[in-house]
Amino acid sequence: MSDTSALQARIAELEIELAHQHETIESLNQTVTEHWTKIDHLSKMLDQIVSHLRIQKPGADTEGGEPPPPHY
Repeated sequence: MSDTSALQARIAELEIELAHQHETIESLNQTVTEHWTKIDHLSKMLDQIVSHLRIQKPGADTEGGEPPPPHY
């Protein structure tokens, strides 16, 4: 095998590896984007739940609001 054909074979292998890496990166990027979307949605839901709980029981988030149960 000549130097030129060996070099062409190496370049072809590198191009194949690069294509696989590009596909993997795109897949990982899509997964991360989906996760961030889900995290944003869950954060908004949590904020709504906390807000709802504060409306239902004002002052419940402050320390010392209720005395401890008798067994303490």
